[in-house]
Amino acid sequence: DSSEQKRRDIIGSFLTEIILSLKE
Repeated sequence: DSSEQKRRDIIGSFLTEIILSLKE
């Protein structure tokens, strides 16, 4: 399902932003 893939991509980028913020 494309909606599932899109949601997973959004969550992945969201988590990446948090991790990068915590590393600083």
